[in-house]
Amino acid sequence: MQNIWKILRITILASTFLTFTILVLFPTIFLASFPLIYIDDIRYEVFENPLIGSENLRLIIEVLTFSFKLSASTVLVDILLGIPLAFI
Repeated sequence: MQNIWKILRITILASTFLTFTILVLFPTIFLASFPLIYIDDIRYEVFENPLIGSENLRLIIEVLTFSFKLSASTVLVDILLGIPLAFI
């Protein structure tokens, strides 16, 4: 009986590890390795494209600026509403 529980425990741990690897680690490794593998294509498209010049870089900077402004305003609203509500 104890041997069955040991096999069941190992099976559950192995399936959990396999699921975690497939759903979390593989996509993370793929996304992290993508810029390293295709660095020349990324450099060409963002910095050295002869047709549109630096339009992609300008768009990236514009989107990042918007993202930081949005996150700063969210933090400000959270602080303005959260601190008074914490004392109620």
